Amino acid sequence: MIIIRKAIPSDEHILKEILQKASLFSSKSNDYQKNMMVIETEDSLAGCGGVDIIEDIAILKYLYILPEYRGQGFGDGLTRALINYVDRRNIKKVYLLLGKSMDYFKRFGFKTISKEDVKEKFAAMENHQIDPTKFPYIMELDVEEFFNNRQCHC
Repeated sequence: MIIIRKAIPSDEHILKEILQKASLFSSKSNDYQKNMMVIETEDSLAGCGGVDIIEDIAILKYLYILPEYRGQGFGDGLTRALINYVDRRNIKKVYLLLGKSMDYFKRFGFKTISKEDVKEKFAAMENHQIDPTKFPYIMELDVEEFFNNRQCHC
């Protein structure tokens, strides 16, 4: 049985291992479980994904499936679960700030946008420490469109 759920404190050890394998873990971060979801198989965790929620937007921080579980649709399921998670919090836009182009996310309805488009949105937010202009690729998902247009052709 496959379960996608919010991360819990007892997941901490294995999540640190997964995030280290993905080069995503920072010992400086003690809130890495906040807004994190995991995909659980019968015997272990297969991957995780996390979002930052800042005011009225979400930033998909990471999505990682362990190599031995890839190609089974786990990434697609986890991505959809994270989109649903932000929708339930009444967030209508999800952003990806990427170092390289990721066509994978286009299947969900993410669209590449310009730095200028997102710079104004981020500048209007208080208490954020993210400069979107430092990322070569920025993608945006309209959550309502995701649910209304059957974007995912997974």
